[in-house]
Order: sequence, then C-alpha cells, then structure tokens
Amino acid sequence: MKNKLKTLSFPFTLKEADPAEPDEPAEPEDGDVDPPADQPEPTPEASDKGSGIFAGYASTWDPDLYDDVIMPGAFADTLAAQYPDGGARIPIHWQHKEGSPFDVIGETISAIEDEKGLYIEARLDLDTDEGARAYQLLQRGLIHQMSIGFLIEECSYVTDKDSGDWDWDHRQIHKVKLFEISLVQVAGNQSAEITEVRSANTDAARSGGPTHPAAKTATRVEETTHTSGSGSLRNGKDSDTMDMASQLAAKKQAAATLVAKGADRLTDADYAQLKAINEDIKEIEGNLEAFKQAADSINKVATDTRKEQPMRAKSLGDLYIKGLESKGMSVLDTKHTGFRSAEFKAADTTHQTDETTGGGEGYAPLTTQVDQQGVFAYQRPLTIAALFDQGTMNGSAITYPVYGALEGGAGTVKQGAKKPQLHLPAPEWVTDTLHEIAAYWKISDDMADDVPYVVSEINSHATYDLQLVEETQLLSGDGADTNLTGLLNRSIQTMGKDDDTDADRIFKAFTKVSEATGFPVDAIVINPTDYQAIRLSKDSNGQYYGGGPFNGGEVTVPLWGVNTIVTPAVAAGTVVVGAFKQGGTVFRKGGLVVESSNSNEDDFIYDKIAFRVKERVTLQVKYPKAFVKVTLGAKPTAGKTE
Repeated sequence: MKNKLKTLSFPFTLKEADPAEPDEPAEPEDGDVDPPADQPEPTPEASDKGSGIFAGYASTWDPDLYDDVIMPGAFADTLAAQYPDGGARIPIHWQHKEGSPFDVIGETISAIEDEKGLYIEARLDLDTDEGARAYQLLQRGLIHQMSIGFLIEECSYVTDKDSGDWDWDHRQIHKVKLFEISLVQVAGNQSAEITEVRSANTDAARSGGPTHPAAKTATRVEETTHTSGSGSLRNGKDSDTMDMASQLAAKKQAAATLVAKGADRLTDADYAQLKAINEDIKEIEGNLEAFKQAADSINKVATDTRKEQPMRAKSLGDLYIKGLESKGMSVLDTKHTGFRSAEFKAADTTHQTDETTGGGEGYAPLTTQVDQQGVFAYQRPLTIAALFDQGTMNGSAITYPVYGALEGGAGTVKQGAKKPQLHLPAPEWVTDTLHEIAAYWKISDDMADDVPYVVSEINSHATYDLQLVEETQLLSGDGADTNLTGLLNRSIQTMGKDDDTDADRIFKAFTKVSEATGFPVDAIVINPTDYQAIRLSKDSNGQYYGGGPFNGGEVTVPLWGVNTIVTPAVAAGTVVVGAFKQGGTVFRKGGLVVESSNSNEDDFIYDKIAFRVKERVTLQVKYPKAFVKVTLGAKPTAGKTE
C-alpha cells in the first residue's frame, strides 16, 4: 500500500448559503464532468450532529509530489471487483492509520472516475468520537485534503522529456488495488481536495442529492486560487455550461449502455440511436469548447484591463486595503493565505533634493544592487542510489529468504538403482529495517519575508545534504545503531591485491559475478584518483590505452564498455563491480518530506521558523554475490609488508 505525505496545502473557507436563496451552480473546473445519470444517491439521516457527508477528489490525474502520475482508468478494475455497488463501502481512515478499529471513521457512498480523477461521496460515522471530530474539522476547514492507500499493480516509467506534458522522469501508474481513502492534513497529490461538506439543515443533506462538481449544494467549498503568494476567491455562476455538461454526461451514459450490449446484439435501431447519440455528443462538446474559448477571451480582456489601470492610493494603508479588495480578501483572510501589497512610492521615486541645504543630484543616495545568487560549496553529483532498483513499502521492515547452492547433484545411474539426491538447504532469513535520515534548521521571519530566495536555497542545499548522507549509508553504512547496513558491509565477493593490472582484475570481477549469479555487470564504481591512474596508463610505446588528449573522445571513457561511475563516494583504492539493478533494491516509505512550523520551542516568540527535512529508506541486497569489492594495487612482494 502506498501512503504518501504531502507537505504543501492551501487553505479554504466554508460558506453557509442562505437557505432562503436558491443555490447557484459553481463554474466547473477544467476537466470536471457530471456524474453518470444512474449514479447512486445517498439518503442520509439528518440529525443534530449533522449529516457527516462530504465529497471531493480522493485522487486526480495530476502529478503528485513524488513524480507519480495515476492514469485515467487506473481505478476501473478495483472499483468493479471490490466495490461494485457504485463505489460504495470503501473504508475512510484518518491519516492512513490502521492499528485500531477506531481508525476507520467512515465509508464511501459512491466513487466514480471522471475526467479529473476519482470523485467520491462519503459519510463519516458520527456515532464515534473519531468520526464526529473529523467531521467538525471538515466543517471548520481545518482538514480539506484526501489521500489513498493502494497497491500498484501496473506501472511504467517515462524518461523522455518529449513524451508527455511533464519535463521530468516520472512513473505512470496504470492499475491499482484500492484499500482505503484517508482524510489527511497534507496529501501527496496536490489536487486531492474536498470540494464539499454537507450540514444537516441543507436540502441536499435531506434528499441525498449528488455532490459532483456539476451539482453544488448549499454548503460549498470556495476554491482559493493562489497567485504570487496572494489569495483570490473565484465563484463561477454559469448555469448554461452546467446544463450542457449534464446533457453530455447523460449522452455518454446512454452510449455506454448501448455499447455494453455488444456489437453482435445491437439491432439496426440500436445502431441508428448510437449514431445519433454520437452526433449529439460531438455537438455538445463543440458548444462547450466554443463557450470556454469565449469565456477565456473575456477573462483575458478583463485581466489586461486591470493590469493597464494602475492602482492609485493616497497612503500605504490605503494601498493595502485597495490591494486586498482587488483580490477579494479581508484582513482576516491574510492570517491563512498571506498577502503582500504593491510598493507605495512618492511622487519622486528616486530621491528628493533640498535646495535650501545646497543638495543636488550629485548627492543623490547611491543604490546597492544585491546579487541573490549566493556562493555555495561544491556539491558533487549523487549517483549511487540510482544504480539500484527502486521500490516502495508500507511497513517498517522487509524480510526475505536467501538460498544457498543446491546440495548433492544429478548423475547417471542404472535402471532400478538408487538415484542421487538433490537438496535445497534451508534459507537464511534476512530482515532490512527502515532507517530515517533527517535534519532541521531555522530562519527568521525577516529572512522569509524580505529575502524569499534564501528559503529556496536552504531547502535545496538541505535536501542535498540529506541525500549525500543517504549515498554514504547505501555504500558504506556499518549497520550500527541507526545506520543502514551498506553494500560494502554485506557478504559480497572480494578480490585482494594481485600481480595483474588493476584493469585486468576489474574485468575478472565481471567473471566472478557471472559465475556466481548469471547476472551481467551493469556498473563500476571507482574513485576519481583510481580512474585517473587507469585512464592515463600507457603501453610500452608511450601510447594511452584509452586514447590521448587529442582523440576527441569522452573524458570519462567507460571501463570495458560498462557504465563507469567516477565518484568520491567510494574510497581510493577500492572499486565496486556489480549487477546493481538485479542484485539490490532501495526501498522507500513515502518520499522526501520538507515541513515548516513556528510551534517548536519558543520560535513563535522570537520570530523564527523551523524547517525539517526527512526520508525513510532501507537497502535490500538479495544477491550479495552479484557484487565484487576489488582492492586495487599490486600484491606485496615476499618479505615486505604494507
């Protein structure tokens, strides 16, 4: 099961509509569609406690914080097989907890895939303290995101930047097995937002009407859109697009019903109806696209008009209030979203001259420009973790058997004679536990407010420092106390010094890996000093083995045609040869997490913010014989010691 923790969240507000006024449908987000016409409708019982019902997206097709993208259709099989009643009865947990029956605080009423993601309606169990408390937090807007617990059944990796919409290597998840949905403080998928919380006194709560984005009810979540750190509220009110979206959903459902009969069972009348439905779908989609383009054009004109009109204010306070009004905010809203006004400038934006004191332009204040690109220490490329296979886990340890060689052996025998015995010895069970790597630091409020780039620089460098420790642990961790057991401290093969050249013994290590496991070597890890010695070696005629300085080849020529990693991560005098992808796996629980708060110690009093970065990781080496540690250098001659 995959449980990801997201550390960036955006606040929202709950708005209770006037029961006397009819609801106005909200403008749909791009990609939102109406639910199928036969979507099951809940029938909650209103009480003083409230309905306990909420709705929103448990997951979307957007990339998450860990470069994973759940693809459309990934939930289809699990919904059909495990939750066939319209997606009902999926357990709702609190923060992915699973150690107690009270960690299950509700269940879904329905769950469907739409063009945006997995949309759910759910009811919390208000008869339990946990469910009632969670419902209170939803109503107050203190919890507004969801996360899913699932098992990946099919996935692929995209490494070509030109192959999709995201310019980074990422994993596409095509099929999952869904176990639970959790209410979380922060979620791995930035778009997994709760869009509605129902109270007991709304019509929707009494009737159990659908809460899909195409049919908003009286208690609604107003979406907060963030631009350059400032918040602005948007509440769309176009009912025409809602009607068209409803028609489109109904047409698609009708088409799906006909298609479900099968091509051989459709009558001529069915085919005629299907063609007509397809024409209607094309027409509605065309109308929706035309409406969207027109709306976008109008919004752009309005935005450009606002940009062209400078904000005029008589004082800094006046400018501050006008800025809030332009964003649809109040002063209280800034407690959660933050706000920064435009710069207030006097009539003369450079300097003012006092002629009575003989001042002039020559005495104008000098301006010092700050170069915000700081000078930091060198950061070497981190390469070791990527050599291994990558995996995820939801427990705190992973146990696996390590088998030895077969005992005995087959042979030729006479008919009726006793046959030779083969025996597989009992395996050695090995357990690798998760280890946490973490660090924290603090900055002042002034640094965060006045020099924002410092925060990003510290974040990136702190992350690098954490991953540098990870690389060292994966290779050389001694397993003591909180340390990982690194590769070099496992029962891998070794080769000591010998009379052969270093290059020859590196090649012989290939043979040792192949003979012991049958795996092909996929990487060599070598210290820069050792690589330099081999790279500059010459034959008896003074010719470079790897090509001279003017041969136009690579600076780092692979040794024996194998991926060669030149890094100080391995000590000078040692080379690691191995089938890294097949021999070992780096397991992670969740991903790299950065958190910040001023609630630590007395940080709030002293205007400080504490940042913490951490990850949980372990190394599994199922095939130690897939690696060889080669000690470089000539074997000591007789009578000499080193």
